[in-house]
Amino acid sequence: MKKIIFITLFFQIILSQCPDGQLEDDCGDCWQPYCYCLSDHIPNFDISQSECEETDCWWIGPDGTYEPGDYEFCLFDPYWNVSCTGCVEPEADNYDVEASIACDDNCNGETGDCCEYLDNNETLFVNKLLIKNVYPNPFNPSTKIVVDIPSSEIVKINIYDISGKLIETIYDDYIKQGNHTFIWNANQYQSGIYIVKISMNQTNDSYFINLIK
Repeated sequence: MKKIIFITLFFQIILSQCPDGQLEDDCGDCWQPYCYCLSDHIPNFDISQSECEETDCWWIGPDGTYEPGDYEFCLFDPYWNVSCTGCVEPEADNYDVEASIACDDNCNGETGDCCEYLDNNETLFVNKLLIKNVYPNPFNPSTKIVVDIPSSEIVKINIYDISGKLIETIYDDYIKQGNHTFIWNANQYQSGIYIVKISMNQTNDSYFINLIK
């Protein structure tokens, strides 16, 4: 048994590309655990986990709010503002009308992955399926559909015309819990009222949108 544990630890050390004191997350990035407070969005590397949690802040690291094995762990990059060119999502806390690059929350290393929603608890702790917003509305030819997903499930987003006829499915796949934005390009459709419907399990929500050309 001891031999197996030793071999496991040996390979973990060999395979890890992170310096001492840092951890590798599921996106392949190296992290130093730290304390993150929603009040100021400033990472604190100089206090312990217990001190962090006593101030109602989040410990980003082993046994904390988010750990290296969690997908969300990589969303808490304390250096996001170093290369950030601005966030173009109006729903984000750090929206910049002059930004020129589309931001997202993926771990793909793109400059501009910088949108911050951490002041909005609904973003992280969604309790019901909801089309939160569609903007712009009226629109031409594309609009963004912001949805709240209460749990990680298969979700379908359909577009119907005013008569109730299904004209397009813009998403039908597994999605993680949280706040997500989808884009519908209606360039091939005529002006009129359309219906966005999101469905998950036995629940759904709908939203009227107006295409004006």
